[in-house]
Amino acid sequence: MPPVNGAPAWGIRRGLPRSVCILLAVAALWAAGLVVAALTVRTGAVTEVGSTNGVAFTRTLPGTTLVGENGPHALIVASVPLVMVLVVWAVLMWRRHRRGGPRPGAGPVAWTCAGITVALSLAGMLTIGPFLLPVGGLLCVACAMASTP
Repeated sequence: MPPVNGAPAWGIRRGLPRSVCILLAVAALWAAGLVVAALTVRTGAVTEVGSTNGVAFTRTLPGTTLVGENGPHALIVASVPLVMVLVVWAVLMWRRHRRGGPRPGAGPVAWTCAGITVALSLAGMLTIGPFLLPVGGLLCVACAMASTP
């Protein structure tokens, strides 16, 4: 679509408010960073102490990544926040561009995805939860801002 008054069609006029777009972009970047971190960031080194034939030894082994330690299913868990951000974005855009005219509010699907992300972060508070909490918070704020006229 051609620009309207210098702004792209997905921007200010028909699309989501700029503040909601910024919140969703930051949430998507954070969630994508979680996926990259699960693949690349190594955990702390492991020190092994033992003895062989009465001779004591200490060995330091390099740490492994989250995916290397827990297998490929850890990548699925790490990508859940990114999927939630994409679903919220798609629902908010659909509600703005539906054929019968825009519907007010974020809708139950977007709020449910934001709530699931917050619930996952609270459930995993002792492990990966603190890293998921910013995504859940940003999604809740984006849904609240999309609900205001």
